[in-house]
Amino acid sequence: MKKLMYITYNENIFHYNHSGIRNKIYSQCESFKSAFDEIYCVTQMNDWARLFGDGNIIESKPAITRRTYIENVINWIKKYQIKYVYLRHCGCDKLYIDLLKFFSDNMISVVCEIPTYPYDNEKSYCRETLEDSIYRQYIKQYVSYIATSSGVSEIWGIKCIEIFNGIDVTNYSFHEKKQTTALKEIHMVAVAAEFAFWNGFERLLYGMHEYKCHFHDYSFLLTLVGKGGDERVYMELVNKFDLANEVEFISHLDKSGLNELYLCVDFIFEKAEA
Repeated sequence: MKKLMYITYNENIFHYNHSGIRNKIYSQCESFKSAFDEIYCVTQMNDWARLFGDGNIIESKPAITRRTYIENVINWIKKYQIKYVYLRHCGCDKLYIDLLKFFSDNMISVVCEIPTYPYDNEKSYCRETLEDSIYRQYIKQYVSYIATSSGVSEIWGIKCIEIFNGIDVTNYSFHEKKQTTALKEIHMVAVAAEFAFWNGFERLLYGMHEYKCHFHDYSFLLTLVGKGGDERVYMELVNKFDLANEVEFISHLDKSGLNELYLCVDFIFEKAEA
């Protein structure tokens, strides 16, 4: 029986700001079911290590420190006889390398996902960024492949597998939008749990401005769903380009709200590649 464990490291996916990340992980676990008989997911949440299966908590163990979290992960791998691991990378330290070494010593196949790369500018310089810059050079000793949506073929000397941070279209309803006005109108929506510079949504605003200055055949409307991060940057561009009547900000929509919105738009942007 093939069993996969999806492990998050140094990241609480149940934080209120991480709903988009959580939904992505759930979708990935669903897709893995086509290749594996059993899927487990491990995350650290409020000083507890949580082991999930099919969305339900199977076990919980105290994990105040990263070391105790890693110890719990290793114990669960042994207990459930895991031979395949998908590891979500959010920074590297000695404990992270020790975990990779454990995988290697026990013949456990591992794919490491780096959601965005390069990521050095995502955090201010601190102890964590220093540790990461020191220890990540050792990852290639234990990892054969890195999964990333950053459009690169190699990271730190390790071959990359390209993945896409898209929505699971099976969870939403789509239809051909009917033109209801005489004016040719194109409605776009861009969705992110938290706006960040790597989303690239500011390109939509620049594009709308350029089109508005030189062409008038179509009217473009944009709905930005998300909050925080680069939200202020987007608002400043909207004011600068006089797009207040064309751009709408919505902080959060649940699945049903997104479903309703998707039925009314022409284009959906989840992420723009660099």
